[in-house]
Amino acid sequence: MIDIHSHFLSGVDDGAGDAETTFAMLEQAQECGIRHLVASPHVNEHTTEQAAARIRKVFDDTREQIQKNGLSLEISLGAEVAYDPALAGTYETGWPLSGGEKPWLLFELPMFELPAGIAEFIFTLGMKNIMPVLAHPERNLQIRKDAQQLVGWVHQGCLSQLDAGSITGQFGNSVMEFAWRLLRARAVHIVGSDAHEPKGRSYLVLKEAFEMVSEKLSEKYARLLFETNPQNLIEGRDIRRFSIDESELQENFSQKLLRKLKIIR
Repeated sequence: MIDIHSHFLSGVDDGAGDAETTFAMLEQAQECGIRHLVASPHVNEHTTEQAAARIRKVFDDTREQIQKNGLSLEISLGAEVAYDPALAGTYETGWPLSGGEKPWLLFELPMFELPAGIAEFIFTLGMKNIMPVLAHPERNLQIRKDAQQLVGWVHQGCLSQLDAGSITGQFGNSVMEFAWRLLRARAVHIVGSDAHEPKGRSYLVLKEAFEMVSEKLSEKYARLLFETNPQNLIEGRDIRRFSIDESELQENFSQKLLRKLKIIR
């Protein structure tokens, strides 16, 4: 497997708190069959040059430790950028972009609202030949209420990255149910771990999610989401896209009733 979204760098965000935790995560990733990890520390408009330099140093130190301890993992440095429409025009080269000649940007939205300007943000990145990758759309409340917004962004060229924990139920039943609707609709391009620790939100969850998708849908589809598309993204090759089955995104009568009764969000 190849994981484009995880927080294993120590002391730079809410992921690994120290070097010992980082190494435990890296060992676990290798044991789970992960070949390549992209570090995606949280960054936003308040991330200073000093903070960015520290992230780079921690990354370099981590790569050195991987080599010293004989791990076979490959790592690269990216970021998980908090959405801000004003930032779209600032990303042209260098970190926090990933992917070299065909760069991509992983960005996240707030959990409970949809700020203005997202379509324009995606358009601006596309005009700069930067591939927008939306992290865990299934965890956004407004997208769960109206999946057509996500469909529109995908048609614009944005990629959809699902969290493994959403598939397994780590974030609750409503997120899990919606995640599986997205999978069945083929509205997902990549699954990432979003790992923060060696327990709980870990790489073990990525392995579990891979097995679940293989069993419930197909192993071919699972390998595409967990291996082929992530590798193609990192290497600058074309991503396999699908015709979205929008009928799978519609709530059934029971789900609509539960939502009206506020039993699910």
